[in-house]
Amino acid sequence: MSLRVWNLVKERKNAIAMFIESQQLYEVLQAGDDSEDELSLLSNPSSMDLSYDSLSDDETDSVLFSDLSLFSELDSTDADSSSTDTSSLYHQAKNRFHRYYKRLTRKFENPDIQWGRRMLVRDIHEADGQDEFRFRKDDLQQVADKLWPRLAPLLDGPKDSIKCYNGYRVPYETGLLLVLFRFSRPRRYRPEMEKYFGIRRAHLSAALITFIEALYQLALPYLSDPGIHRHRYRYYANLICAKTGGLVDHIWGFIDGTLRKTARPSYFQNLMYSGHKRAHGIKFQSIITPDGLFAVLFGPVNGCRHDSFML
Repeated sequence: MSLRVWNLVKERKNAIAMFIESQQLYEVLQAGDDSEDELSLLSNPSSMDLSYDSLSDDETDSVLFSDLSLFSELDSTDADSSSTDTSSLYHQAKNRFHRYYKRLTRKFENPDIQWGRRMLVRDIHEADGQDEFRFRKDDLQQVADKLWPRLAPLLDGPKDSIKCYNGYRVPYETGLLLVLFRFSRPRRYRPEMEKYFGIRRAHLSAALITFIEALYQLALPYLSDPGIHRHRYRYYANLICAKTGGLVDHIWGFIDGTLRKTARPSYFQNLMYSGHKRAHGIKFQSIITPDGLFAVLFGPVNGCRHDSFML
């Protein structure tokens, strides 16, 4: 549960407590009983019987969002018929409840966002191609067109309405743009991605998971079977041979390991800690071809392991 949701739950309970407190103060005020015992009770609201934790969700909603006509009734009552101290305490409780009520019902969405847009490759600005997606706009359209025949069997639905795992539907090009936008640099669903695409956070998450899983299934053979690149071995070797001035003619790729840093785990921290990098993470080993492609990707391995262990 996110911190914001947790705070809302806590504030909701506080608002219910304040509403019940206001009702009790109002009943005392209407009764016109200014005894010392009740006034001491009103001055110490924590001693009241606020049993809102035992209420069901429907009951708490009815308490929190019930008719607030009692506030207007109190304002119309004669001030001389009540105790000044009691009335002051009641108005304080009413104001506290109003502040919490406004906070609970406040909208967190940006009113400037145009929701429901369906952004395609043709809709993005030319300058946003490389800045936001790491592709030129024309090249991005070619990539999307060439990927579609291969991704279609892995996705559910036609090109203009791909069904995500939760039932949300998104166009194919929009889903591909979401993945590229998310991976181009560290992004947050809210506000960056919501504002750029006009899609709500829950729908963004569902679309990203659906398209990332499909792309992973498509790329898996290329990351685990170096034989797919067999027809380019000689081409790669010739490039390296020319670069080295003819010193080597049988190398077609370069092997290396990398550490991807992660948050410190709660358990087994020593298995994930790299003394060389002085950070927690997981390790991968890859073979990179001269044109920058991953021919083989092995991992993940515990961050404490040496590169020679992965080799």
